[in-house]
Amino acid sequence: MPRAYRTVRDHLDDIIGLARCIFEQRKATKEARLAELRFEIADRADQIDGSLELARIASQPLPLDRLRRAFKLEPQEVRCLYLLLGLNVSDDVRRSAGLPNGTASLELLDQLVYSSTPARDKFGDQLADDGRLFGNGLVEFADETGSRFSRPVRVTDRVVELAFGRERPASELAEFATLAIARSMDLQIRADARREMSSALFHHVEAGSGPVPIIRGVADGGRRAVIASVAYELGARLLLVHCGALPDKLGPALITIKREAILAGAVIVLGDAEHLAGDAQLGRRDRQPAVDAAFAYYAGPLAITMAANAPSENLMLSRGTIVIDVPPLSDAERQIVREQGGSESVRNQAAK
Repeated sequence: MPRAYRTVRDHLDDIIGLARCIFEQRKATKEARLAELRFEIADRADQIDGSLELARIASQPLPLDRLRRAFKLEPQEVRCLYLLLGLNVSDDVRRSAGLPNGTASLELLDQLVYSSTPARDKFGDQLADDGRLFGNGLVEFADETGSRFSRPVRVTDRVVELAFGRERPASELAEFATLAIARSMDLQIRADARREMSSALFHHVEAGSGPVPIIRGVADGGRRAVIASVAYELGARLLLVHCGALPDKLGPALITIKREAILAGAVIVLGDAEHLAGDAQLGRRDRQPAVDAAFAYYAGPLAITMAANAPSENLMLSRGTIVIDVPPLSDAERQIVREQGGSESVRNQAAK
């Protein structure tokens, strides 16, 4: 009989038990033992689902359950995470699997998770590079050698931290972005600008697609305040990305940004996006195509800020943009923004 989970360790212990049984089933040869394991696997899986449901009813959702719902993971994707998590944290599971390095392969996950007829056709999409697991930084290759299907795969440190109840944003995020609380500010911003921003971000939430709003204006001119006010209406936070601080290895950073925004329920704001354009004099390559590709199918709310009159025609070509030019704030309005923490003059740590 399922009972509501009281701690993250209770949930993790059940995940470890389930993973151990699944790996043991792979090596069992006697039909009687196979039948026992099949029953135990089904029973353990039902116990986990029931205990998570009771925890939700009791308003005590666990981090891994929140992750599952935030990324809309299907049962097979959850099973992959459980197996990789068990390998990562448990010697017992590693011994049962005969995998002392704590990694699996896509080929092995295919055998263990996608062997049934209804699931077989899901393997290609769910474990693709742009699928929910790899594309959102929940699992990763341990190295890049050999065939894609034989490379070692592991769960990422962020998922392990959630399994142990640590819900702080990934440490690497602080290098180029920060999470902030969205506040509604009483600013005399043009009604049409506010309306366009609101319509765009609400459409992102409801439809998971749509043109990306670009707010252009002077620094401390209320660019971020416009977005913050709409995010406040959405009940969302802000994930503020300083584009000039993004690392040379852009791919992992963009995956981290998407993952942390989804986990936090935040609007991504690509700030000072003029820094994404190439600049031969500064030796800066054009990053706009890479950012476009990363967010082409991103289903969450996304906005951009740029300097006044900065060229925006090469941003988000796959989705299209809505350019909104905002005039500078009055001195009184600028003071309101500073007092409520919306000033763009105070850079986060990534910009320093």
